[in-house]
Amino acid sequence: MPMEKCYLCGQRCGVRRSVQLGVCRIDDGLYVASVYRHKGEEPVLGGDGSVCNVFFAHCNMQCLYCQNYQISDNTAALAPWRTTVPDLSERVKHLLDAGCDTLGLVSPTPYVESAIALVERLHGDGYFPTVVYNTNGYDTVDALRSVEQYVDIYLPDYKYGSYGLAKHLSGIGDYPDVALEAIGEMLRQKGGGVEYDGAGIARRGVIVRHMVLPGFVENSRAALINLSVEFGCDITLSLMAQYNPAHRGARIAPLDRRVSAEEYDAVLSLASELGFTHGWTQELVSALTYNPDFTKADPFAPR
Repeated sequence: MPMEKCYLCGQRCGVRRSVQLGVCRIDDGLYVASVYRHKGEEPVLGGDGSVCNVFFAHCNMQCLYCQNYQISDNTAALAPWRTTVPDLSERVKHLLDAGCDTLGLVSPTPYVESAIALVERLHGDGYFPTVVYNTNGYDTVDALRSVEQYVDIYLPDYKYGSYGLAKHLSGIGDYPDVALEAIGEMLRQKGGGVEYDGAGIARRGVIVRHMVLPGFVENSRAALINLSVEFGCDITLSLMAQYNPAHRGARIAPLDRRVSAEEYDAVLSLASELGFTHGWTQELVSALTYNPDFTKADPFAPR
């Protein structure tokens, strides 16, 4: 039964999306911009088989610098991406049959009901991929509880420790608190560690991502301190260096440049000083390889 009012994310619009649009500008339909065999996630996700990523259209956040802006900007026309759960399931099964055994749901928060229906349909057809919930972190606890039995791995961002920067760059000043609460719920569900199979592929757990932004090392400092105070330092982190100027951020200093080695090293040093030991780092050259073009059949092909 469709929800009467939408409270899936921290925006808490409370609208009935079949008759009124909220911040994400998504009605009660299903809109998928790409179903793609993605090799760019953390190495423990999917392994050589890669991840079958479902990129949902529009987003409950509107970050000025989003690298997926072609599909996440809420002014983008949704009609070309309209699909149904049965059709989406067939596209996913095609990639699962081709060797993927991990399903990534990218920006799924406004589509929780459809995501659940997709996983249920896959299970009914005999497909049981590891399901990764890849989110910006601006989720409500109730939404996360509704997907608990369908998700194996949570892959949330923790973008901001700074309230002011969250407001300035994403328009939501309460992000640090809402995302901490969401991550806390994810950890309650899956525990603090990551469970691996015999081949070293992640099958259950929580991996918290933080992308270092140029000129904002203090935001990263605040984010890491928040995480350490709230959850301790045994959680698994992915500290990302892949920022590349994109969207409106490309016209705003200091977002108009890449992260420097000094900035990234400063964040890595702080993580070490705080006691974080589990997770991954990135090479600075990653900024050259994570710049999708969703107008192409292969969005992540080298430009």
